[in-house]
This record gives sequence, structure tokens and C-alpha cells, in this order.
Amino acid sequence: MWELACLRRRWVSCRMHQLTHRLREQARSHRGIWAWLGLPGVHRSNVGAGLPAKAVDQAPTASTDTPP
Repeated sequence: MWELACLRRRWVSCRMHQLTHRLREQARSHRGIWAWLGLPGVHRSNVGAGLPAKAVDQAPTASTDTPP
């Protein structure tokens, strides 16, 4: 009985790895060939990046001038 439990556990572990690996491959393929090749001039999205990472690429929108 112990051997069957080990086989089942290993099968579940392998299956979960296959499922997550497949999802990663699909997500990577949607970036397009230009982003995959890493060619210059290709905009790389910073989706999911924190505020400090976004601040590097964006100009400040608040005015630093003092009102008269």
C-alpha cells in the first residue's frame, strides 16, 4: 500500500509541474518574436513592477513650480 501512495504522490507532483510549465511557455510565447530576440527599440512592459520601477520610466506629472 505504501508503494501505491508514493506512486500517486509522484504522479501528482509531475502532473502539477507539467501544468505550470505549460502555462509559463504559453505566456512567454505571447510576447512576440521581437521581445524574444531582445532587439533594441522594443518597449518592454513593466506590468507588475513596483512604483519605484515605474518612476524610472515616467516623467513626473506634478508641477514643481510654486504658484504666484
